[in-house]
Amino acid sequence: MNYYTCENGYIGDYRGYEVHSIEPEDFTKEKGLSNPNIIFAVKNDAFSFSLVRDGYLIGDMNASGSIVLYRKKAKWIFKEKPKAKKEVKVKVDNNTEVKDYSEYSKTVDNFFVGLDKWWKDLEKDV
Repeated sequence: MNYYTCENGYIGDYRGYEVHSIEPEDFTKEKGLSNPNIIFAVKNDAFSFSLVRDGYLIGDMNASGSIVLYRKKAKWIFKEKPKAKKEVKVKVDNNTEVKDYSEYSKTVDNFFVGLDKWWKDLEKDV
């Protein structure tokens, strides 16, 4: 059986613990520390799993289910989800009236005047 292609969730038992497969982006600190009686099989990109129980990396499992336990446990480093950005509200003063838009386009207008002069000078040289 290929456990890597199975849906996430309960995939079996190991030494009295339930084993649940999970995607790395879904494996949060809250989930990983919430139930010490579950071994989470966190999917790796190499078709294998990191086995995590109660916040500690305890071993590896390949896609066919073979498990290698570590002699010493290592703390699992949980990836923090990016915090949602706060929406910034801009207050707009609706009482402002613009009567002459040419004030806002002066830079662009000056560019085209200069461009016209450049074209005329270029045509004289030809």
